[in-house]
Amino acid sequence: MTKPNPRVLEVKGIADITPNMRRMTLGGAGIQGFPIEQESGYIKLVFAEETGKKPIMRTYTIIQQRDDEIDVDFVLHGLNHKGADGPASHWAKTVQIGDTILIGGPGAKKLINHEADWFLLAGDMTALPAITVNLARSYQPINFISN
Repeated sequence: MTKPNPRVLEVKGIADITPNMRRMTLGGAGIQGFPIEQESGYIKLVFAEETGKKPIMRTYTIIQQRDDEIDVDFVLHGLNHKGADGPASHWAKTVQIGDTILIGGPGAKKLINHEADWFLLAGDMTALPAITVNLARSYQPINFISN
């Protein structure tokens, strides 16, 4: 399988889901030809730190997809600790509508088998987008415990 070409996407929307989670809507001309039905798949975001240094990549789950946009949720690390955030969290805190980001992907979807008698989904805040997609795709009632 060949790797998809990187593409530049534009920030079309920014929404705070919680005080520690921010949703970015990405789209623009670069979304053309992006495969359909990629919710729970992942993309690689490429953050250029400084000129001459190797770019930093981070992996994020596609939480929602429409014809011309995808939504990606970011945990805002280090809100109470200056300098404690990484490149993706820093970008998510400072990005503005119209800014662009280089992405790769999409990569494989992470879907659970809804035919199973039971399943366990566990994770920290960074896992919430993948867990959310799986719960939303369920066609049967789900009992769950959250802590």
